[in-house]
Amino acid sequence: MIKIDSIVGRHYKILAQLGAGGMGMVFRALDQNLGREVAIKFLLEDISHNQELAQRFLNEGRILATITHPAVVTVYASDIDEKLNCSFLVMEFFDGVSIDKRREDYQQNPLSLLRHFIELLDGIHACHQKGIIHRDIKPGNVLVNREGKLRIVDFGIAKTAQKQTRTGIAMGTPHYMSPEQCLGKQEISAKADIYSIGVMLWEFLTGHLPFDIGSGADDPALAIALMHLNEPPPLDKLTESPLGTRLRDLLSGMLAKKPEDRPAIPTIIEVLKGEVKRLQAGPETATPAGSPFQVGGVVNDIYHIESLLGEGGMGRVYKVRDTALNRTVALKILTDEARQDAGILDRFVREGQLLATVGHPNVVGIFASSVEKTSGQPFLVMEYIDGVTLDTLKPTLLKNPRKVAPLMLQLLEGIAACHARGIIHRDIKPGNLYVTRDGLLKILDFGIARGTVSVTRTGMTIGTPEYMSPEQCLGDKALTGQSDIYSIGVIFWELLFGQPPFVATGPTNAAVAVAAMHIESTLPAQVLIPDQAVAPLLPLIRRMLDKNPEARPRPDEVIDALEAFLENQPAEEAAEESGRRKSSKSRRTAPLRTLFDDEAAAGARRNRLLAGGAALAVLLVAGFLWFRSPAPPTPPRPGPTLLTIPALEAEIRRAVALGEFEEAARHLVSLEYATSGGPLAQAFRPVISGEFERRAREARRTGQATQALLLFEEAVRVNPVNASAALDLLAYRTELQAEAARRAAEQALRQRADALLAALAPGSGTAELAATLQEMKAAGLATAAAQAQTAWIERFQREAAAALPTDPARALAWLHDLQRQFPATPGLADRVKEAEAARDRIAADASETARLAALAAATQALADEAGRAVAAFTPAADPTPVLALCDRLAAA
Repeated sequence: MIKIDSIVGRHYKILAQLGAGGMGMVFRALDQNLGREVAIKFLLEDISHNQELAQRFLNEGRILATITHPAVVTVYASDIDEKLNCSFLVMEFFDGVSIDKRREDYQQNPLSLLRHFIELLDGIHACHQKGIIHRDIKPGNVLVNREGKLRIVDFGIAKTAQKQTRTGIAMGTPHYMSPEQCLGKQEISAKADIYSIGVMLWEFLTGHLPFDIGSGADDPALAIALMHLNEPPPLDKLTESPLGTRLRDLLSGMLAKKPEDRPAIPTIIEVLKGEVKRLQAGPETATPAGSPFQVGGVVNDIYHIESLLGEGGMGRVYKVRDTALNRTVALKILTDEARQDAGILDRFVREGQLLATVGHPNVVGIFASSVEKTSGQPFLVMEYIDGVTLDTLKPTLLKNPRKVAPLMLQLLEGIAACHARGIIHRDIKPGNLYVTRDGLLKILDFGIARGTVSVTRTGMTIGTPEYMSPEQCLGDKALTGQSDIYSIGVIFWELLFGQPPFVATGPTNAAVAVAAMHIESTLPAQVLIPDQAVAPLLPLIRRMLDKNPEARPRPDEVIDALEAFLENQPAEEAAEESGRRKSSKSRRTAPLRTLFDDEAAAGARRNRLLAGGAALAVLLVAGFLWFRSPAPPTPPRPGPTLLTIPALEAEIRRAVALGEFEEAARHLVSLEYATSGGPLAQAFRPVISGEFERRAREARRTGQATQALLLFEEAVRVNPVNASAALDLLAYRTELQAEAARRAAEQALRQRADALLAALAPGSGTAELAATLQEMKAAGLATAAAQAQTAWIERFQREAAAALPTDPARALAWLHDLQRQFPATPGLADRVKEAEAARDRIAADASETARLAALAAATQALADEAGRAVAAFTPAADPTPVLALCDRLAAA
């Protein structure tokens, strides 16, 4: 029994109970060591005795502790109180209320609603990236404080123990449960959380739940589950508000019965961000009345728009029926704002034309590039991909890293085909890569904004920071295909180790922080490889992530390396491959078909069962009772976490004796997590850590910087009190960071000099370039500075020589500017004199020509006057004036 004012875990003083549930209790407590309030979650006593559940509870706490996201409650520690014999998690104390309390505010301020749901989705996506699925998202588990900050809470242990329940404990809350949860499916994917968030968003938009039975049913929970399984959401209810109308297609997708039909979280976030921008901009302007580019519209009498697939800052993509050819296609258009930019519009049309020439199975096909006959708006007709994004498959790939190489091989082959046509993607990321159920990877979204990475517009982000190359982060306009190789290297790393190599550690300026890491930071340490079979790929991945584009391997080189790797792997799909790989396509796709379970077959079986009334009742009651009664025991998973402490000790001693210290380190982690294993683990730490430290120093001595860092970090991780390793790590990391910063600064100076030189003209940019050259010399780049200076002089001399024959004044402008900067240039003084003489000669000639022209004009005027006087003369008139005019004319 946990009592108020009692001390648990040696230094946590219990202050008050915050809540209780079927599996645990939460208390507010004081961390007496750090003087801060925390929340502590305890397992109930009888559950703590279940070793597997208790271990999963602690393991999930450890995983949550690695997530640093502002919307996810922070976990400080996980431990076991020996006196109470009870597992507990120590978490951030967040003084907030359920998001449900903000209903009235959301009705009056839809911007606040959208922003909170974007935060919620972003936080859940961060959890999914770590393999954590919430499984019980509902208003009560999302808190908001007085400042409007949001936290996702209650990642309960029932959500990891997928195959075990206890009587009276429901896994999920019926109103917010996905259909697959209602059926009692054992394997729940991240798409279940998307369904629950869709229910919440619907509820806050309309004021009521999409599926609710009221209080008249004998078993309301079962009745609601039946609605989730069988009834479509009442989409007509969304038309009660303008925002609901615009989000109709999104919510229809989020509440799809099949998980694979639900959109990915990044897609949902982009749509919500678009609505935020729309609301901030004021009155509705996105889709003109009568425009065919909306659900139900028909474009050019052929393309019938069925649904919105996705929307971003610059365009929308629809699922369309091509009635002429009786096929489903995708149709892409620009937003009204993007169409106002002539450059973007031109690139949109040209990119469609270029992609249509690629014709590669791993690149989305372009069927047509046309304009809408009424408005003249351009659109692209593309291949419709029936698959899922690569980020959706990430949890599965993390469990089986050997399936990553075939995917990367397809990606490289597709990108190589694009590069051969002069097309650079510039935004390769998991969300832009789809995998079909046949295991075929497709590259999508060659976005028009990616023609010039250094140009952005308000509200539009070019590229995705986690996957951008260093040269993209520096704003280099002249990107090459090697930028795509870097982005693919980031994805390769993420699919093996769980997250990109560089991620922001806090919410402030996250994009800038990640970009700086791409430019300056060394790759993080990854000593413990998830599967030794993929270890030969790590040097290749590190080369792909080199800061210098020229040092990265070319696409063909990566393809050759991956093919050689796959040739050396055992054939796993014996039934499909008949014991051997038969073709290039099967080698790439066959191992990937098992990434998907047979949902189509399962759906067909389910539909047959649901067709009969009696069978429906049996299936659903049995499925729902799965939550309410004990499930059959799950066979234990093999692995080091299930070894006994003596067995772990023996394995560690054996590994140390054989020099297999990586293996010893893995067993050490398991020993640390085992109950009462801590003291024994402490005895092994110095030995294992010392060996890693010795190897690190040897790697540093031989110039293997990355390996040295990896080993130093592992030495400190194994034994945090290894002061010498910690100091060496700090010093070496500082040294490498300084070197990386120096190289980045040098590269920036070179790029600045090149840019100034390209736009240089007399009186424009010369002072800036001169100062840049001085900086380069001070930075040790004297040779590069001298080369730039030579190019400067030669260019100005060429420009002067070209202008001299016709415009010596312009030639002098080039030469005088050059004379001010580099007066000692050989032959410069003579060129200046020559130009001045030519200028003076042309000026004198012009003056004489002007004088003669003036004289001719005066003479002509006098002749005209004399002619008029003669014409008017009569015998009776005085001849004197006429004679005077004639004398003047003769004198002229």
